Amino acid sequence: MPLFAAEVAARQPTVAEVEERRRLDWERRQVEQRKARAASWRRARARLAALPEEARAMVRAWWQTSWAPADPVYLLDALTRAERGLQAAGVLKAADWPVMQRPMASG
Repeated sequence: MPLFAAEVAARQPTVAEVEERRRLDWERRQVEQRKARAASWRRARARLAALPEEARAMVRAWWQTSWAPADPVYLLDALTRAERGLQAAGVLKAADWPVMQRPMASG
């Protein structure tokens, strides 16, 4: 191995290059994650607004007193549960409500 060390070292990025690449990757991931989280919040707010007033009030009351962290995933889950319950009770029909027609994203 020592015979090839110089050749291997010549092809390796410097520490500064690796640090810079990692810094740029981290910044890019942060921007992407913030955009995705913001999109989730917008989706949750739109779904909440589409609920009938009584159901919206129930979901909001749950959200404001819940143990759940302030994360859009938890609010989206609560909305899905409310929508399914209302649909099962016959209050909402999927054909009349475009939000319920969209397929769930696989993850």
